Amino acid sequence: MRQIRTGVRWLERVVRWIGGYLMVIMVAIVTWQVFARYVLHHTPAWSEEIVLMLMMWFGFLSIAAGFRHGLHLKINILMDHMPRPVQRAADVLTDILVVVFGVMLAVEGAKFVGLTWAAKLPVTQLPQGMQYLIIPLAGVLVAIYGLMNLLDREGRNEP
Repeated sequence: MRQIRTGVRWLERVVRWIGGYLMVIMVAIVTWQVFARYVLHHTPAWSEEIVLMLMMWFGFLSIAAGFRHGLHLKINILMDHMPRPVQRAADVLTDILVVVFGVMLAVEGAKFVGLTWAAKLPVTQLPQGMQYLIIPLAGVLVAIYGLMNLLDREGRNEP
């Protein structure tokens, strides 16, 4: 179990680093786009297409990271007044639903990538499925993180 936790911590670091690099690359491209438009009077055609793809990748990686660290919005007003066993059951159910969501995202995202891979993006001529490839990858991450949250919860033996 220790090796699994170490692997997931390593995976979390990789996801954070990729997210950070994506943000730096997006800022650099947009900065270049603005400079080229207003100073050189020539907007690079590829910049918007690439930034939109990177933004999508960044967003889906952020979704996965948010599930791992419990950063997504939840409304606790009702659950805060429930007995502790009911709260614990709701938390376990939430973790199970996160895993199910991750698996569905991975499966349906993979189907969508397959459907769009043959089409080309208009400017860069990259496969359109490349911009959607992050969806099944994020689904796998969400499922892994949901399982780890469930195992972490069980490992704490909360009353």
